[in-house]
Amino acid sequence: KLKGKCQCGEPYEYTIEFRNRYRKDVNIPGNYTILGRGEKEDIIIRELSLTGLQFETSKPHYISKDDALEVTFKLDNHWRSEIRKLVKVIWIKDLIIGVHFMETKSYDNELRSYL
Repeated sequence: KLKGKCQCGEPYEYTIEFRNRYRKDVNIPGNYTILGRGEKEDIIIRELSLTGLQFETSKPHYISKDDALEVTFKLDNHWRSEIRKLVKVIWIKDLIIGVHFMETKSYDNELRSYL
């Protein structure tokens, strides 16, 4: 954490975040299935990178941190490449969920060229 001071003289703290990979803002429909429970819901992918993604659900969900999900979506590229990834839930904030890909070898070429 870093400390700063407002023009009015009030002190505050802030954090600078550095990412290992580029994240692309997107608006791609898809769905997830909670592994082991079979619950399936539609989602909108909001951010995408080579190592993970962020999605938004349209209604309350039963996803927990560290859950394993299968996420499926089609890229909005010329080929409409279908991506199917096993992911681990890293964080949850209401209807928005951040996940990391459990493996990053499959689809790397499609994602790399898309990003």
